[in-house]
Amino acid sequence: TNHVCRMKRSDGSLEIGQEIDCSGWYSCTTKEGLRVAFTTVEKGPAITSNEASVLISPDGFNWKKAGSYKKDAWRPMKIFKYGVLACPSGEMSIDEFYLSGEGLVGLDGKSVKVRIGKDVL
Repeated sequence: TNHVCRMKRSDGSLEIGQEIDCSGWYSCTTKEGLRVAFTTVEKGPAITSNEASVLISPDGFNWKKAGSYKKDAWRPMKIFKYGVLACPSGEMSIDEFYLSGEGLVGLDGKSVKVRIGKDVL
């Protein structure tokens, strides 16, 4: 299973948090301080969803799903790409947030501008 974890740098202790249904590859923090993370649909026993998700958190440990994109039908994934969500580097806000995707229905090789609603938290 995949979990959100945090580690104390001072002593290396690890705290295991909530379970997530796919691997988390990328994340960022908006200029408002909201943490945004993205799950990836890949092959493996801990991958229990066919959707790559956008997760948001005020504290970087407790997460809620803000949206998701379904993995496209092309197989094998090793050749035709995993279902990956990412965002560009640089400062972004909840009102003007850019997502990029590959191997996802409606977001393969594209970027979109989205607004992250405060009501999701």
